[in-house]
Parts: sequence; C-alpha cells; structure tokens
Amino acid sequence: MLAKQNTLKGISLYALAALFVVCMGAFGKAMSDAGHHPLEVVFYRALGGLIIMSIYICAFKKFDDLKTTKHKAHLSRSLVGSLAILLFFWAVSLLPLSTVTAILYLSPVLVTVMSALILKEHVGKFRWLAVAIGFLGTLFLIQPTGEAYSLLGITVALLNTVATAGVSILLRDLGSSEKTTTTIFYLFLYGTIATGLFMPFIWTGLPEIWWLVLGLVVTGFINQPLKTQAFRIADASAISPVQYFNIIWATLIGYMVWHNVPTPNIVIGCLIVITSNAIIIWREKILKTRVKTATSTKVL
Repeated sequence: MLAKQNTLKGISLYALAALFVVCMGAFGKAMSDAGHHPLEVVFYRALGGLIIMSIYICAFKKFDDLKTTKHKAHLSRSLVGSLAILLFFWAVSLLPLSTVTAILYLSPVLVTVMSALILKEHVGKFRWLAVAIGFLGTLFLIQPTGEAYSLLGITVALLNTVATAGVSILLRDLGSSEKTTTTIFYLFLYGTIATGLFMPFIWTGLPEIWWLVLGLVVTGFINQPLKTQAFRIADASAISPVQYFNIIWATLIGYMVWHNVPTPNIVIGCLIVITSNAIIIWREKILKTRVKTATSTKVL
C-alpha cells in the first residue's frame, strides 16, 4: 500500500535517526578499538536486530507483515546495507568518527542524481541548491592532514558513500509498497545470514565489554524504523541532505570520548551544512503552505 506523503515528517524522522546512527558508529568504533573485526560488529548488529524484530513480531502477532513478493529487492537492500555498515565500521576504525561522517556527506549528491535518473523523482532547484551548499561544506570538512590520517581509511569512507546512496534509493523503492516491519525484518535476517558465513573465519570471541554490543544493537535497531518510515513518506532527494546534521553529533561524541578537537575547517563546514538543511526545510514549509492554500481555495 502506498504510504501517505509527508515530507516534513520524513525529514524530522530522518534527523532523529541521525543521532542513533552516529551513536551506533561510536559503539562500533569502540568495539574495533577493542580488537574486534568490523565484520563481527556488523554481525552482532544484525543478529541483535533480528532477535528484537522476532520478539516484536511474535508478541504482537505481526506474522502477516512477513509476507512479501519482493524477496530479491529485500535481499539487495540487505546486502547493500550490510556492505555500507561494514565499510562504515571499517572506516571509523581507521579515522576519527567526525571525519568519516564528513566524508559521508558526499552521499546526498549521489542520491539526488540517482533519485532523478532511477526513481524519476522531480528534483527542484532548491533541493539542488541545498545539496550544492552541503557539498561546499564538505569541501571544508574533508581536509585530512597529518600522519593520523589513513589513505586506506579515506578510500573506505568514500566507498561507504556510494553504498549509502544505494541504500537510500533501495529504501525509497521498497517504501512505496512494503511495510516498515517487513523491510527491517528482512534487512536483519539476510544481513545475519550474509555476515554469519564469515564468522567461523574471523570471530575473535565474545566481547568482554558487553555493554558495547548492547549499545550497538539498540542504537542500530532504533535508527532503522525511523529511517525506513522517513523514506516511505518523503522523497529520497528531500530527506538525504538532512544527514548533514550528523556532523554535530559526531563531533561532540568524538570530542567527549576520543578527545578529537574540532578544527576550524570542521566548524566552518558545520555552519555551511546547517545552512543547507535550513534551506530545504524552509522550502518544504513554503510548499506545504501553498498546498494547503490551494486545497482550501478548491473547497471554497
């Protein structure tokens, strides 16, 4: 069933999901720093999410939500999503969390182009302007200098942007017909199976710091329904620029946990990307007001 469109609500849900995504990244980085392979981190996240979803479905008897005719689409979304998460956790094990988050801001540019070419969504000049300004901010943010920065880490982070853009497009396509519960369940199911195949070869044993796994699972789970619902009710090209707000959370967490002090280019970049978000939110409010006015006029 086609979900009712609500761009402003979609943007709000995605902005909230951003906080949990960054927290998930922080837990994943902490696990990597403790010596756990990035694939292990992805596996624990998928398995924990699958357990939570299974309990929810059984408790509320949502078995009908498991019915779908788009298994191939769900498998593609899960594999691409698992790859994106793997690349993200790998990147944060090599670079500061805020740097990886900053590089991830290249993703909205790809999403906007892909949503226009693949999904045939209308992308207006204000959305293009918001993305362009956000990209300008990224140029300030992505200035890796010094021995602390890894060329491999930057490369992995850039590959993550491509995979993340692919997830956004697949979510928008699935969201037009699939329920949120359906999409999330198969994401974790296929993700658990795919990463579980590698566990016999890379498993380093159960994490001694169990609260890291718990934090990873909880934050990794909560962001999924928020993000999935957002893409069900709003265009991918409208939502994606909102992820620029992630840099605020990433910078704060990076400073409090790893004592990564924001550089001037990070501060300037943050101000620019916040401006890009303000433009698109302001534009959506204007459009919503126009629609309400037009509807009222027709009724009268």
